[in-house]
Amino acid sequence: FFFQAEDGIRDYKVTGVQTCALPIYTGSTIVSNGTLLITGTLTNSSNGGVANGATLTVNGGRFATTGWFTNLGTTVFINGLGTFTGNAYNGGTVIIDPSTNTYGGNLDNAGTMLLTNSVSIIASNLINRAGANYSMFQTSATYVAGVFTNQGTLAIYQASVLTNGNAFISGSSTSLVSNTGSVWSNLNLTIGLANAGGASVTVSNNATLIAGAVAIGNALNSSNNAYNL
Repeated sequence: FFFQAEDGIRDYKVTGVQTCALPIYTGSTIVSNGTLLITGTLTNSSNGGVANGATLTVNGGRFATTGWFTNLGTTVFINGLGTFTGNAYNGGTVIIDPSTNTYGGNLDNAGTMLLTNSVSIIASNLINRAGANYSMFQTSATYVAGVFTNQGTLAIYQASVLTNGNAFISGSSTSLVSNTGSVWSNLNLTIGLANAGGASVTVSNNATLIAGAVAIGNALNSSNNAYNL
């Protein structure tokens, strides 16, 4: 079914397909078993979450939450704005195409995040966990004020840009910067931590890597790390 939300609705839980075209101010928003489509503005005064199998779509609208946000399903931003004041965790799939998302805390990715012609601004740290994928396409940009940690797959394509403070690349992770105009800028870059060899960084096709210092496999018991230009 489709539900046309009215202004002033407060705490609710989505179990079907609901469309929000007007501002709603809620205590918490949980998409547990269905689809929530936001074409207007949805503002949470507490926490938000998308359960496994559920979908949150922001199409030309704005989604904001002042608490933590957890995505275990699918979250899609299309020409939208996302504001996450607290920490955000992704264990599912996030597609941003094109949109701008701002994170006031950490962004912890254990799933798949795909940015196309989009911008993510992270006030704290970006964590890309083992098995996770963080990919940017078509002049996307991610600005990380704090530390970037990659244990999974990082891909920066098609004139996209990632800037961060110190970066730590470990485990069997892959970091790829490719195509003219693509840039990865680090304060300092460390490839391979203690007991965590096998990481690789590849810069190809006229892409650019910037780092104040690069340390490769300098930690105790780290080995089999690669740095390819």
